[in-house]
Amino acid sequence: NRGTQSGFFSTNVTGLLAGATYWYSCCATNLAGDDWPASSVTFTTLQAGVSIADTSVKEGDSGTTNAAFTVTLSATSGVDVLVYWTASNGTATTADNDYGATNGVLTFAAGGSTSATVTVGVIGDTVDVGAEFFYVNITNITGATNIDTLATGTITDDDGTIVFGDGASGSDANGGTSWSDAWATLTNAV
Repeated sequence: NRGTQSGFFSTNVTGLLAGATYWYSCCATNLAGDDWPASSVTFTTLQAGVSIADTSVKEGDSGTTNAAFTVTLSATSGVDVLVYWTASNGTATTADNDYGATNGVLTFAAGGSTSATVTVGVIGDTVDVGAEFFYVNITNITGATNIDTLATGTITDDDGTIVFGDGASGSDANGGTSWSDAWATLTNAV
């Protein structure tokens, strides 16, 4: 009940789901007590948007470590949303056994969660190659629109290389005792 008004009136409707169809109806009575004809409208809200976030993971020396990518809907959806995804090569490749080839489909149920996780297995090794990256591409979406459909997975190399070097050498002033030193540096250690 909005009380006595003249002219036009409006109302805010909140709590609507994205991509859902609604029917809205209202009726009014004028000051003379005459009922006005009911007014109704059917409308569909905009679809939710899908985005995926970048991630990084330490490589490890053996086994598999999961790189977790968060996929997010911009709003709770009124319809099921299907998100098709695949991992693809960057400087990290499946041929070099940097990560496991994988793809899949995420399902966001209508009225449900707005966040889900895609995991890609990163394969550990002891080869010093520096940081590498691969991608997770959202290849198709049903029930929503795309906002950001490409994420980068950075593999942080935790292997180091030992570099040896010569130091100084010499002997005492009388030509007797000799000495030398050397150094070693671990590079790319994380």
